[in-house]
Amino acid sequence: RGYSYLFRHMLGLSGIRSRIITGYTRVDFNSITPQKPNHVWNSARINGRWHLFDVTWASDTTRKVNDFWFRTDPDIFILNHYPVYRSYAYTKNRYSFDDFIRFPVYTNQFHKFKFTEGISRIGHFNAVDDTVRISMKPRFEVVLLTELYDIQNNEWISLLPGSQVRGDDHLKLFIPAKGNFVLKLGAMIKDKDTYSIYDELVFYTISNK
Repeated sequence: RGYSYLFRHMLGLSGIRSRIITGYTRVDFNSITPQKPNHVWNSARINGRWHLFDVTWASDTTRKVNDFWFRTDPDIFILNHYPVYRSYAYTKNRYSFDDFIRFPVYTNQFHKFKFTEGISRIGHFNAVDDTVRISMKPRFEVVLLTELYDIQNNEWISLLPGSQVRGDDHLKLFIPAKGNFVLKLGAMIKDKDTYSIYDELVFYTISNK
């Protein structure tokens, strides 16, 4: 909250009109279903248009700046941020809070690496014959990591590796039990001759009746 108020103050000193926006954010496992507003961010009117900023998320513990959250496309921003006053979303299409809850939960790591070619708004899947197919095409060579959380039994369960042929635009995954689940997707990303592990890139919800 302090970053947003400081940013508004600095914009005001520069003569730029701005707002502090209160709303809901989803960025990790613990925020998949927010029950109340949990974050604030800013909008600023520049050259006749309102632009969105999340200066809190743009800062990190390494003291680097992630400028992805500066003047972010509203139709991307809405995937993680839903304002209490819907008119402050500035999106081309109108999305309800229920729409927002059914988006995938993209983490900051996902956005940092621009992990996929294109971003899907489909975050909930109904398994067919104990199998789900998730649209996803990583931009680079990766080994996908999957883990499933059983909501009813409050436990993580092991999964067989999902199958994704290089160049395919979807991940095919077997769901080993019936119920409602959260799927955590991570990846080992190749960098020259080594792999770096990112265990939380995106979360989906899955029903297997």
